[in-house]
Amino acid sequence: MNMSVRVDRHLPPSWESRGEILSYFPRAPRESLGQPLLDVRDITLAFGGVKAVNGMSLDVKRGEIHALVGPNGAGKSTVLNCICGYYKPATGSITLDGHQLVGQAPDKIARLGVARVFQRIELFRRMTVLENILVGRHRFMKGGVLQSGWFWGKGYRQESGHQQQVEEIIEFLNLQHVRRSPVGSLSYGLQKRVEIGRALAAEPQLLLLDEPVAGMNLEEKEDVTRYLLDIRDEVGLSVVLVEHEMDVVMDISDRVTVMSFGCPIASGLPETVRRNPEVIRNYLGA
Repeated sequence: MNMSVRVDRHLPPSWESRGEILSYFPRAPRESLGQPLLDVRDITLAFGGVKAVNGMSLDVKRGEIHALVGPNGAGKSTVLNCICGYYKPATGSITLDGHQLVGQAPDKIARLGVARVFQRIELFRRMTVLENILVGRHRFMKGGVLQSGWFWGKGYRQESGHQQQVEEIIEFLNLQHVRRSPVGSLSYGLQKRVEIGRALAAEPQLLLLDEPVAGMNLEEKEDVTRYLLDIRDEVGLSVVLVEHEMDVVMDISDRVTVMSFGCPIASGLPETVRRNPEVIRNYLGA
């Protein structure tokens, strides 16, 4: 039985075919798509005597899915941690839409428009789907302790507005049937979808995904890959995707960068990278 995930990349873009999708979301203008957004330039980072990242460069354009692949230990997640501000590179620069990220705190980087979905699920298991996604709106909530605690006046109006936006995300990700369910009762695939929804609630420019389909069955993988295409085509987000499932990478990525021992060894269109002799030798195999 063929277990590969196949997504038709030639389907007409759904940006214009489904009307207002996430109507509150600050989309980049269509004419800006394809313009530079993220620029990672010659970063290095060592742990003790081990160089986890060694002269890594990566650029991501607006409205594209850029996959970052390579063997275990290549430094892929470390690069994401540097972009998020969890690690500070020893050398090099990372800019997002002209803003320098190196040296910024993770919360400041989040406010600049970077959202992260980790490989390991980190949800509040006893809270509902709606409540978990609402957590992603935290940085937009301005009410004080009293307003939030009593849930009246400005605090009530503010949270009601955020909840309406969360309901759009729930509809976008087809989670209506579980919106009031505790996330701990959901399947792994649905929980991962909730995590993506929580990241979308933060209104990012750039979405970082660390192995989003790892551990999923075929149906769950197909669902997530289609939502990633919708996030690119309908919401207009840029996505950096770390993934070992090469069928997924080759089907949905606009560009691919391959790492080995902390260094980039190839970057370009998926089919070009797939045929690169160094990539075959270091990662894909014969």
